[in-house]
Amino acid sequence: SEAAAATAVIITYHGPS
Repeated sequence: SEAAAATAVIITYHGPS
């Protein structure tokens, strides 16, 4: 779903830590 892709982008933006 697009929501999952958006979440992945947000995680990349903020960082995994």
